[in-house]
Amino acid sequence: MLPETQAGCDYDAVCAGHLCLDIIPSFPGQMEIDLGSLFRPGSLVRVGPAELSCGGSVSNTGIGLVRLGLEVAFMALVGRDQFGGIAVELLGRHGSTAGIRKTAEASTSYSVVISPPGADRMFLHSPGANDLFDSSHLDFDIIRRARHFHLGYPTVMRSLAERGGAELVEIFSRVKQLGLSTSLDLSLQDSAAGQAYDWPGIFRRLLPHVDLLLPSLEESLQCLDPARYRKLTRQGGNLIGQIRTEEVRELAEQFIGSGCGLCLIKAGAHGIYLKSSGRERVALFGRGFRGEVGDWAGRELWCPAFEIEAIASATGAGDVSISAFLAGMLGCLPLERSLRLAALAGWLNLHSLDSTSAIPHLAECQRILDEDCPPAAIPGREFGRGWRHDKEASLLRFEE
Repeated sequence: MLPETQAGCDYDAVCAGHLCLDIIPSFPGQMEIDLGSLFRPGSLVRVGPAELSCGGSVSNTGIGLVRLGLEVAFMALVGRDQFGGIAVELLGRHGSTAGIRKTAEASTSYSVVISPPGADRMFLHSPGANDLFDSSHLDFDIIRRARHFHLGYPTVMRSLAERGGAELVEIFSRVKQLGLSTSLDLSLQDSAAGQAYDWPGIFRRLLPHVDLLLPSLEESLQCLDPARYRKLTRQGGNLIGQIRTEEVRELAEQFIGSGCGLCLIKAGAHGIYLKSSGRERVALFGRGFRGEVGDWAGRELWCPAFEIEAIASATGAGDVSISAFLAGMLGCLPLERSLRLAALAGWLNLHSLDSTSAIPHLAECQRILDEDCPPAAIPGREFGRGWRHDKEASLLRFEE
């Protein structure tokens, strides 16, 4: 069970940052589709009904938290257009939209999500108002009444990355001064925006104010070693499978060395890697963290993904994994349990076309882990010296 929201706090979490409207065509009755055929000039590809939903970190992680049983306030910037009205109406079914701001200077961001079975998803994306989002669009009166603050996708939000990430640092430093625990999610950058910025330099200024950093493996590599990322993408194939376990550890160590308290790296079918800082840094987590410092500090874990036969869509899988991990932390659950909840939420997400409808209440997620847990998949990578498989906890531990 989740503990009651702390006295003086109206919200368990604020979810801020990237918000867009997603248009998701379905591909019924087709197990595998050649993505190249979808974009051949003059062709017509028959698809099924489309889902219309909010996308981006604010929606996916925020609604995921709501479905798990938490009180959430959404904060983002949309245009004064029809898409903006739809986005606010859809979000309002789940949590507070009092922190959503509207602008006449840009249109609402939207994505056409191409996610056929048997292939990784593709996005046709218009950044719209997300490129203008900065600290002036946050309602700090609402934030001060929350336990936790989460922001997602600054890597595709121009105003947050400009001037050495000054706005991003301003946001997180102000939130930490209010006493909240904080978390940050990244996204893959597009060639016209994120890759123009010095992300390692931004992280050195930013991450001392970030308690939990929650990127994917591809995003981590693209930010910290863009040359190697470009080389691996040119080679084709499964990029995650080409990155050695030791390299994953090195990426996390760079993030930890820049100041964050805990780094969780999502590696798709290979599972989730986690590394945390020492006791002094974990003890600085804000009021959303009420666990045992010793349970969360100085840990290094790898949680396998769960086996799945057919994937309906992978849209939002990483975002809802974050939702479950945050719900575990906010619910005072042990670190290992929170990590397995993250893997479970990602697995549940794969069974539905949209991002969040397959996510049940946290209590049901706990029941599934205890009574009806799917088998763990083989991680598909080599683990060197120091890694030990803990069968009881159903994960791997690194112990020197």
